[in-house]
Amino acid sequence: MHIQDRMPINILLLEDHPPIRKLLKSVLSYFKPDLVEATTVDEALSGIENRPPAIAILDVMVPGDRNGFDLCEILKTRFGDKVKVIMLTARTQQTDIAKGQAAKADYYLTKPFSPTELSAILAAEIQKSAG
Repeated sequence: MHIQDRMPINILLLEDHPPIRKLLKSVLSYFKPDLVEATTVDEALSGIENRPPAIAILDVMVPGDRNGFDLCEILKTRFGDKVKVIMLTARTQQTDIAKGQAAKADYYLTKPFSPTELSAILAAEIQKSAG
C-alpha cells in the first residue's frame, strides 16, 4: 500500500514558532494527515480529545505552564505505544535528551532539523501502522 492510498493518519503538531510550523506543515502535506495544530499543551489536549494521534511532533519550549516533555508523558500514559512521539526541539543538552528519554519519546530531533530525516521517520511509522 502506498502512503497516498491509505486512510489519513492523525498527527498532532505542537509548535509555537510560525516559520517552523509552516515548514513542518509543508513536510507533513505529503502524508495528507488529519492534522491537529497547537501552540500550547492545553490546545493540543483539547484538539485530540475525541481522536488520539498516531504520531505527535512536539516542541519542548511552548507558552504556558506545561511543555513538550509534559505532553509526551501525558500521551504515553494515556495511549502507550499507540502514539509515536517525535520531540523536535532546540534543546540540545544531554540533560534535555535524557528528559525526552524519560518521557518515553520515540525520537529526539534537534533544530535545525533535516526535513528529509523527519519525512523518513514519518514514512516508516506510517508504514508500520498500516502493516
